[in-house]
Amino acid sequence: MGARFAILAILGGLFGCKPAADAPEVGVVTLHPQATTTIYEFPGRVVASFTAEAGPGERIDGSSATSGALVNAAHSSALATAKTLDLIFVGVNLSRTNLSNLRQAIDAGRVKMSGSNVAVKLRLENGAISPLAGALELSDADIAPITGAITVQAVVPNPKRLLQPGMPVRAIVEESVTQSSFLVPQRAVTVSKQGETTAMFLGSDGKVEARVLSVARGFGDAVVVVAGIRDGDRVIVQGAQHVRAGQQATATEVESDETGVMGVEGLRGRLRGTDG
Repeated sequence: MGARFAILAILGGLFGCKPAADAPEVGVVTLHPQATTTIYEFPGRVVASFTAEAGPGERIDGSSATSGALVNAAHSSALATAKTLDLIFVGVNLSRTNLSNLRQAIDAGRVKMSGSNVAVKLRLENGAISPLAGALELSDADIAPITGAITVQAVVPNPKRLLQPGMPVRAIVEESVTQSSFLVPQRAVTVSKQGETTAMFLGSDGKVEARVLSVARGFGDAVVVVAGIRDGDRVIVQGAQHVRAGQQATATEVESDETGVMGVEGLRGRLRGTDG
């Protein structure tokens, strides 16, 4: 019996067949469907309020005339400016990359809109969120000629007057929810010369399988996949370069934080830090 196994081992080495015990080991993550929402946050500052006739709940800015000065009906400049805080302007700072990403998301119909503009809420210094959504006007982006810094304007309702000129804020933009999608670590996917996104999976029979995936968008350190994956599939995130489709492999489950994918809440936190 021992001689028979020795002969089989020699033949296996000659013909490139390895015992199952020598199958390469790969790291996998088991995937489950979930709803994903991408949240962007950008630094900004309340820059102005609307000017209007003085009325209840409005403030008067400093007068242009000094105390004791004589003025009459022929005085050409305004003595004072009444500003209403019910509706305010916010200057929002964007990088070129984020401006491009937002415009692409708008074209794809993924961003929540307020009429023809992007819906935006504001995070105050104390972490509170402004109760009413405003509109981010990307079409009127102001690009500094020397630095290339981009500022866009948001108009936000402020009925409770929580926002005051000069106050630093963070503008929040949300993409629409993608239902029953899968978060796949970026490190697990490759893009072919034909532009197809592919990944290696390990089947229940222990065989490696290559698949073409339908990707909706990037999501932090992952991609959102909407087709090509089933609940419970195991994607290879470590060792894929050492295996090929149809080959037997053994699996070691990798914790999600080791792949850089921290889940929806973690990714929200990461995106929140975008642009400072």
